[in-house]
Amino acid sequence: MTPSEQWLTDCRAAGVDPLVIEHTARNFLAYLDYHSKQGTRSLPLLDWFRYYALENAAELSAETIKVEGCSVDERSVRPPSADYRAAIFELLQRYLEAQYASR
Repeated sequence: MTPSEQWLTDCRAAGVDPLVIEHTARNFLAYLDYHSKQGTRSLPLLDWFRYYALENAAELSAETIKVEGCSVDERSVRPPSADYRAAIFELLQRYLEAQYASR
């Protein structure tokens, strides 16, 4: 199994949409590219991801979700759990490693 095939299998096993990982990876690579062009220091992946996850959680909590006429209530709309964020980080690391290995 190639690294990219393994990565997709791992996403499915963790219940994470591969597009979430690809989107997050693009954001990280854009961040690195920006700092490289500016000649400034960038954060390592783990530190960047912690900040990124906090920003996403803040945006999610700031959104007002109106629940009317359906079986979902306000208690059903929750930010991602720590376990889910940990799975995303692990998959993000594997994805980036697979991308660099194929270059």
